[in-house]
Amino acid sequence: MFKNERHDFQNELRARGIRHLVHFTTEQNLPIILESGSILSRLKLTEITHPDDAIQDAIVTNDTIRLDGKTDFVNLSIEHPNIPLLNAYKRRNSLSYVNWCLLLLDPELIYHEETLFSVTNAASNRARQIGIDGSFASFCRLFDAKYAKTASVSVSKRYTADLQAEVLYKGEVSTRFLREVVFESEAHRVKAVSALRLLGTPIPETRVDADLFSIKRS
Repeated sequence: MFKNERHDFQNELRARGIRHLVHFTTEQNLPIILESGSILSRLKLTEITHPDDAIQDAIVTNDTIRLDGKTDFVNLSIEHPNIPLLNAYKRRNSLSYVNWCLLLLDPELIYHEETLFSVTNAASNRARQIGIDGSFASFCRLFDAKYAKTASVSVSKRYTADLQAEVLYKGEVSTRFLREVVFESEAHRVKAVSALRLLGTPIPETRVDADLFSIKRS
């Protein structure tokens, strides 16, 4: 189901030239996502697995607690990943052994009925003060610098004003919306694709783009 303001969203996406949404995950989680056919929210994940299940053992969890309280939502970014958050995960000793990849998704998800928008990190006080909802007005606020907490100068109108602005997608994101998987290096891409091939998992479009893993948006 789509939002009532679907056409407003579509027009704005075209006007801004927005090409994709981004979700970052570990390369270790990639086979599980592709096999299950979905990127799952934390709540959905706990509903379908048991702590003793083998699949639960294989999943690498980025965040042990969801400070934003949105456990039934998948966190997405517009055009560029939430690099401050990704870098924070990279610095964690508990995640030092993992590599990361980016899932580029169809921007149609923006105007699905239950999608929400947060002008900055949804766990922040500022986000809660401004409000997190799914209206077209809230979507437009993502690009307004006066609402940004961690602002970044950008030459492109595709990018949100705040580096940590979020699109929150309810429940699970089907992999039918997956356009490609991006890796930070060719070595990481080859390793991940080899693992998928060994497991007999369908291999999506892949490429290397180190710039997408940089704080600088161009």
